[in-house]
Amino acid sequence: MEITKTLLQSSLEVAVPLWIEAFKTYNWDELKRVMSDSEAVLETCAEGIIYRIKGKSAKAFNALAKAIAALSFVPGGIEIFGIKWESHEKT
Repeated sequence: MEITKTLLQSSLEVAVPLWIEAFKTYNWDELKRVMSDSEAVLETCAEGIIYRIKGKSAKAFNALAKAIAALSFVPGGIEIFGIKWESHEKT
């Protein structure tokens, strides 16, 4: 399981900043929609994050990365899987 956590952390360290950049111009309602959409995906295929499941893993990982990126704009950010994400700038 430790290898899975390390791979997940490494993958998130690449994906989340890309989504943060994409979301910098989003208003709060748009960020809430991203979080809601991500939640809906994760409700149906979250196990794909831990286990390689065709048709679920990429979808679940992307939803997780988007949710973390959106939550990074909340005051105080989010800490998950040993990584702290906090975004301050929204233009």
